[in-house]
Amino acid sequence: MEEKIAVTLQNKNDMPAFINAGAVILIAAIEKFSSSALAKVKQEEIPELKESAEALGAELHLLVNRLFHETEVDELCLFLKEMDAIGIRTVWFADPAVLDIKEKEHLSFACIYMPDTLLTSRQDMEVWHAMGAAYGVISPLLSRTEEKEITCSPHAVVPVHGHMVMSRSYRHLLSGWQRAAGIDARLSENTHLTIREKKREDQMPIYEDETGTLIYTDYVLRSFHDFSSFRRDGGIYLIDSVFMDRVACFEAVHSYRRIIEGENAQDVEKEYREKFPGEKLSEGYYGENVQ
Repeated sequence: MEEKIAVTLQNKNDMPAFINAGAVILIAAIEKFSSSALAKVKQEEIPELKESAEALGAELHLLVNRLFHETEVDELCLFLKEMDAIGIRTVWFADPAVLDIKEKEHLSFACIYMPDTLLTSRQDMEVWHAMGAAYGVISPLLSRTEEKEITCSPHAVVPVHGHMVMSRSYRHLLSGWQRAAGIDARLSENTHLTIREKKREDQMPIYEDETGTLIYTDYVLRSFHDFSSFRRDGGIYLIDSVFMDRVACFEAVHSYRRIIEGENAQDVEKEYREKFPGEKLSEGYYGENVQ
């Protein structure tokens, strides 16, 4: 089975470059239905984006990872039915309401469970698969040992590269701080903000929209060294483009595609580092000890 590289779209105009680099799944964030610092596309743009992706040999997937209030479920249902009708094949979700609607309305698209940092064991994965999710995106904050254990599941999607979500709050933390501090500058929906802890110098990207607040890693997760241990037939490997230099993201997609096609991971990583010496690469939590 084909191993697939999936990449989130920060800019819809980058689709051809990502596909040329080796991505076969493009994930678009959607206005009103996504919780992400990614640029969001309008619902009416989706048919054209889908057609463009398929013309280039790729699939367009939709990021529907908000948690929905009960008053929003009817609107969500209508949206999902419309997306199913135009032939969207896959939806990445966080709210079980998506699975419930898919079953009740007999919709044909596949569902990929994407709960930020919450999917941390193979048992969790199998529960969500039994509930109807085709795959689940595992937490990017796992140790090397934990990652290897959970990626044995044929239903695991593995985040391999990019700034990863470290924390999520459904409160509007930046707006609250703005009011308390009497700041005039716009903080909500601002993609140029970082937050720093008192005891560390790390500058972590922080983003607030109507769904709440997201904090991302200050580093770019890289998995070149460990990639071979996560791979399997039919595997899906996720690269998140949010806050990344767009050229570096194209190169990251190309680099993991080269490893899939048999090139030496160490050589590929060396070339990547030479091209982007200023990028803060890290193995993240891979090296953490687990008792």
